[in-house]
Amino acid sequence: MTHPDPNETDDDREHRQLVLWSIANVPATLDEVPPADADQVPEAALSEDEVRRVLAMALGLAPLRDPPRYLPPIRDGRRQQAFRRPLFVFLVLATIGAVVAILVRIHWPRGRPEVLPIPPVKTTDEWLIDDADPDFHIIGPSWGTSAVGGFRGSHHYNVKGSLTALWEFTDLTPGRYDVFLTWSRHENRAYEAPFRVLDDDRELATVIVDQSLVPTDLSYEGAMWLHLGEFQITSGSLIVELSAHRSKVRPGAKEGASASADAVLVRRVPAPTENKRPD
Repeated sequence: MTHPDPNETDDDREHRQLVLWSIANVPATLDEVPPADADQVPEAALSEDEVRRVLAMALGLAPLRDPPRYLPPIRDGRRQQAFRRPLFVFLVLATIGAVVAILVRIHWPRGRPEVLPIPPVKTTDEWLIDDADPDFHIIGPSWGTSAVGGFRGSHHYNVKGSLTALWEFTDLTPGRYDVFLTWSRHENRAYEAPFRVLDDDRELATVIVDQSLVPTDLSYEGAMWLHLGEFQITSGSLIVELSAHRSKVRPGAKEGASASADAVLVRRVPAPTENKRPD
């Protein structure tokens, strides 16, 4: 049993009765629709707008006395589908989103792309070996590494028991080559660090380097370099060797003074015929 709303007006009561009457008289099929009978129609004849309002309230689509502006118009006896256009737009957007997702999965698979290490700089005229590259070798125990300073963010340094560090350049075309050296400068570095340059196993020169100073011969990739010299290579193999156990530190240097093994740069010197202009 329902209780009347004390705030309900006569118009609201009339509309509510029309809604209840409409629900009670909805036929199950179109075949059950009875012919028009004036006795079954309420006293107040319903206009087209009132029919729309009643249907809207019966379906719960509109509050009482709210004009059903969103209902589609009646044309040729058929009601247009109110949600045809929004549904079509939704299907189109969903299809586009699915296609974009498939393309993203194809071109950018899951997970981070593989990050490859930076290879040594090697062109037809220039070669570089850093202490983090595979062509750099250390002999003897107790070599230390540091991520503070150094070319490309790291360098090796010798401690008690360290022997030799090697930079080995292979497959070089016989000719003349400039050799450059860089290191992590510190006041506690060796002031006599012997670097030997070899053509395979044949010694070409020994250069004594003061690593407590900053090299000034070349600026390359954000570092300063020392020119060890220009050398003739016949074997195709150029080796730079640091004899760390023979390096010397200044008297009174702090404990832990050491030589630094960092990076070596080699550049081919053009032959005189390569510099000639064509006639």
